[in-house]
Amino acid sequence: LLQQAKHVTTPAIQIPDYEIERKLGQGAMGVVYLARHKQHDNLVALKVMLSRIAVNELSRQVFLREIEVTRTLQHPYIVDFRGSGSEGSVFYFLLEYCTGGSIDQLMKQRGRPLALKEAGPLLLQVLEGLAFAHTRGFVHRDLKPQNLLLTGSDGAWTAKIADVGLTESFTQAGY
Repeated sequence: LLQQAKHVTTPAIQIPDYEIERKLGQGAMGVVYLARHKQHDNLVALKVMLSRIAVNELSRQVFLREIEVTRTLQHPYIVDFRGSGSEGSVFYFLLEYCTGGSIDQLMKQRGRPLALKEAGPLLLQVLEGLAFAHTRGFVHRDLKPQNLLLTGSDGAWTAKIADVGLTESFTQAGY
């Protein structure tokens, strides 16, 4: 349920200790908002399960699994898990907010692919994050520029792998 206020779409949900500032994106199962901690003033990405998905038990289990996988895969090149919970019928989790957006957004903003000099170090970081996930028995199934986020500043970016909930366990897949 969304409400309109001053031409800004804000959710009709309340998460304790956080003020929701704006929508960052939406996928098949959830919506991601930029949220600010009311006391500490730090920004986080708040992923909320869509209400139409929450009524389906299998979808709820997939979302809760995404929370657990994200909590498990703590690494400098994977988006940092900050917490999770539920408020009424709303399931959510908090993630590190990556101020640089995605590699996809950066390339669109520049109107060109990244030069090898810039892309090389970012790809090595991504490979390190993937290797870490692999040592924990997970493989990312949706690696793409939209799921590679950036922290830092232009010229000194750090890559972070996002949507690790889309990983699959080697053992559960029969490998």
